[in-house]
Amino acid sequence: MHDPFGVILPGRTLSPQQRLQAKLLDQLWESELEEFFDRLQLRSGARVLVYNCGLGLDLPRLARRVAPHGEVVGVQPDPFMAHEVKHSLRDLRGMGIRIVLGDHTNDPIPDGLYEVIFVAWRNNEIQPAPVRVRDLIQRLRPWLSPQGRLAVWEDRSCGMQLYPSLPLLERTLRRWQRAQAQSPALSCSLAEEFAYCNIMLESARPLQKAEVPGSPTDRWFDHWLQKHGPDWVEAQLITAKQWARLQQQWDSRRVNPGTLYFSPQAFGVVGKALASYVA
Repeated sequence: MHDPFGVILPGRTLSPQQRLQAKLLDQLWESELEEFFDRLQLRSGARVLVYNCGLGLDLPRLARRVAPHGEVVGVQPDPFMAHEVKHSLRDLRGMGIRIVLGDHTNDPIPDGLYEVIFVAWRNNEIQPAPVRVRDLIQRLRPWLSPQGRLAVWEDRSCGMQLYPSLPLLERTLRRWQRAQAQSPALSCSLAEEFAYCNIMLESARPLQKAEVPGSPTDRWFDHWLQKHGPDWVEAQLITAKQWARLQQQWDSRRVNPGTLYFSPQAFGVVGKALASYVA
């Protein structure tokens, strides 16, 4: 019998830092994602497709909403990441979660229509963003049931702020963002892309929050800074002395109850399929 949680031998491994990054990012937006999924009004028995499911952290949340007779299909194009998802969800057999290795071109999505197709654009090492948004939506669109919903979640590293501000950090962030040449927010173009693919935009909600030391935003921000600081020194965006000074300033802010950490930006976008769509 086919085991949807069967182990695929990996060709590489995730570092502890990469695993921690994914965990902290998930904790940062956990309550907002739960609310976003609530708005989809999923019912028991529904079928949900999750494209490019990352480490599969969203799959149990959706499976709970369609239990006991529904199905959540997670598509993971990367064989190694598919192994990681299967390994991490081994204890959730029986929840209606199915993991498919590959995408629509080399390993077909299981037949049938889906009430919800969920796509997360996180654009990091674990879950890279697709290159051509319109191409992806067009290819996924035929699997969307009449009046089904396409749900897109996007979170970005830009938008991070600290209050009271640290001028050295702000200057370095601006230099880093220019060096990264980050693309415009996907949410700005989704209305046009949805309309082109015969999907009606229902809602687009921007999200950002400010939290105190010890919060999920603080923990994520701290890990993000410690990860990128050495890279900034290597790229000569900041000197080693400046990085040492910034760390001292950062440590003093972490114990200051008056500090506020403004999270990066996120968007939750929902579109409704138009029944007149012709494949």
